[in-house]
Amino acid sequence: WSVVTSLSFGNDDFTRSAFGLLRDTYLSPSIDLVYTPIQRLNFFANYTWELYDYRQRSRERPVAGFTAVDDPANNWTATGRDSIHTVGAGMTAVLAPKKLEFSFDYSISDAFSRLHAGGAHPTATDFPNVKSRFQQLEAIFHYHLRENVTVRVGYRFERYDESDFATTAIPGVGNIQPYM
Repeated sequence: WSVVTSLSFGNDDFTRSAFGLLRDTYLSPSIDLVYTPIQRLNFFANYTWELYDYRQRSRERPVAGFTAVDDPANNWTATGRDSIHTVGAGMTAVLAPKKLEFSFDYSISDAFSRLHAGGAHPTATDFPNVKSRFQQLEAIFHYHLRENVTVRVGYRFERYDESDFATTAIPGVGNIQPYM
């Protein structure tokens, strides 16, 4: 058995930006497990959690006639949080040493995003939450022609699902124009 853990973190401050992204902090712990029952076979599993907190500023510019109104009273800020959980597992088997290997793995990521609006503008409204799921399955044969040349033949399946106010109708609201 082998166990590997890691932790990534950071903080970006954009102090010279009047608008757009002002701050972004992230934290990402992960763990990987590998089990090798015999030299030619190993199994693995992993888990990663990613957390992003950010702050941004913008300005609504309504149009009066043919002129955009550029008023600082229309400024708004938003704080957001994205949380992503990823789990994966798979295996690698050496079918013919130094010639042929087979690998198989599956992973799934679930993400949830919130964006809360506020600030000077009285009509600033929280954005609807966004949820997404990404799944990936791979089955690949690796044939080593030479030490530095490998031919891979395989199958990959990917599926992405989301519940996003920008692409999905909001029950009872219909028109999403206030957010766009």
